[in-house]
Amino acid sequence: MMWITNYGCSTAAGPGKKIFWSALHSGASAPATLQESEILKNKTVALPNYRVHLRKDLPQNITTRERLQRKLSDSWQDAGAPTLSGKIGVILASTKGCIEDYVWSEQPTPIDTLTPILEDFLSLTKIKPVRRAVVSNACSSVAASLKLAEAWFAAKSVDQVVVISADTVGEFVVRGFHSLQALTTGERAMPFDQTRSGLQLGEAATVLVLSAKPDSQLHLRAVGLNCEGVAATRPDEGGRSLYLALTEVLRDSEKPSVIVAHGTGTPLNDSTEDFVFNAIYSDGKQPSITGTKWCVGHTLGVSAALDLIAAAEIMENKQLFALGFTKNIDTKFHGEFVLKGSAFEGSSVLVSSLGFGGVHAGLHLVKDLE
Repeated sequence: MMWITNYGCSTAAGPGKKIFWSALHSGASAPATLQESEILKNKTVALPNYRVHLRKDLPQNITTRERLQRKLSDSWQDAGAPTLSGKIGVILASTKGCIEDYVWSEQPTPIDTLTPILEDFLSLTKIKPVRRAVVSNACSSVAASLKLAEAWFAAKSVDQVVVISADTVGEFVVRGFHSLQALTTGERAMPFDQTRSGLQLGEAATVLVLSAKPDSQLHLRAVGLNCEGVAATRPDEGGRSLYLALTEVLRDSEKPSVIVAHGTGTPLNDSTEDFVFNAIYSDGKQPSITGTKWCVGHTLGVSAALDLIAAAEIMENKQLFALGFTKNIDTKFHGEFVLKGSAFEGSSVLVSSLGFGGVHAGLHLVKDLE
């Protein structure tokens, strides 16, 4: 069991969890952060006019590495720049790191475009970890990092773990998702909607500070991971792997009344989640289902951390936010999707995460009673 003592984030809505929560709760998608894909540098092959979620207050002329460093710095400050003690572990979760700095240039691309981001963070914070690692596991990168932190705690090799995550949106990422026909050409992503047509990409960074001791009210009761070999970029339509990941974290515990879904807005991902949620809750009250990607975009390796922070804020603010631009739920779905904000009185939230490479995850976050 792990306790979350501090957390912070930077999203397309701006720096800080308060801004993130405000965007989610107000139903705004921070439209000022939506812009045409002027990030594209290679004009030889045309792309549709995709819209992406970027922090427009950051300069466009800085490198990807600098951009990630600034977002992680904002997240660290948002987490309170805490003073750490004992044996510290640090884990970076990222899908692409700073690869955009190299892939379109003539200079050779280094084998590792991830570790420099971790080194920048350690230089910024002056942390001297006894253990460090980089985890790149697509959209499940943060969940896999939390599983690793759990193992470090179990081995008693660390007292605290800082899990940082950061990804940005560039041409390499845009073209990759375009080739998969996963991006919506619409104005907004509309998860679970009858007319959903795909996802919108977004950039973000987060910091999660974990303790092996009950130093806060927030604790991760369990982290579940499951890997399938059906396909590299899509889940099994029957959802068996996600089902196993989620039931792993709910074993011997009460099922939460709220799920923060992965909710990308792609036809297959959304239908897989709806099927699995109904299978898990078939013998009881259906949970309320919401998500964050309609608001700040799909943030790749950061996504599970943002969903975890959203879950924490739901319990902190005792409010449940809606799936902003979703209006007409797919008629084939049976879940209780949140289309209007409401009060929340529960003490736990389930987070669902799907990932390329067939790695799917579940996180069960609990807020202990005062």
